[in-house]
Amino acid sequence: PDLAGKLAQAKRLTAESAREQASAGLDALTDKERELFSKLNAAYVTRFGFPFIIAVKGRTKADILAEVE
Repeated sequence: PDLAGKLAQAKRLTAESAREQASAGLDALTDKERELFSKLNAAYVTRFGFPFIIAVKGRTKADILAEVE
């Protein structure tokens, strides 16, 4: 699923995905951070035709944002 995407907001991630995203702090985003993730996810799909994929384990939301940017 998209990082911090609609499924996460709707609490519809698998337990494993929810734990992974929470480990990076993606479950506790500010409105501004959530908007930025949404914008970057959409831009990535537009550019490459598939969602941004990253191993979240051991990374922070700042690490992940830096990579997707």
